[in-house]
Amino acid sequence: MLKKHSKQEVSIEGWKEASVTGFTLLRMGQSHIMARKVRQRKPIVKDMALFVAWDIADGVVARLLHADSPRRRVIDAVVDRIAVAENLFAISTTNKRTRPYTVLLAARELVVGIANARHYADTQEVVQGTGLHKLASLSLAGYGVVAAQHEEYTDLAGTLMVGLMAVTAAEYIQNSFE
Repeated sequence: MLKKHSKQEVSIEGWKEASVTGFTLLRMGQSHIMARKVRQRKPIVKDMALFVAWDIADGVVARLLHADSPRRRVIDAVVDRIAVAENLFAISTTNKRTRPYTVLLAARELVVGIANARHYADTQEVVQGTGLHKLASLSLAGYGVVAAQHEEYTDLAGTLMVGLMAVTAAEYIQNSFE
């Protein structure tokens, strides 16, 4: 039996979801700030830490307010992919050694994005990341900081990153077919 909601309950739930989704979308501004600093060859450690903390916080706030939804998780994933693309592109313009890793990471993001979109189309649910996926995201942030500031460590950081991302891509693809 469906529970009837009053207009007030619906509007409060809608407000919560809209607020949390807006909080998620605001991370794009932080991404733009980081990309600009990368192009200016300025340090991005604090900016990246803020971006990662914000990424974690928006999901936590959504769950605490019972305002998490597949739509917010899709928007979160899109914001993450745009931020990764924007910042990897900025890094690859200032550090030419990152270009092969950027191409491989972009290919991984494309494959994972297609797998997630297919899963969402079939189930109306977003593939949930595991602890390994969270580690991969943090590692990608670390790679961004290293590649943006320390060109001499680009190959080591890039090789580690591409390997970890390949493992998580395989897991994402497998999970998207469940």
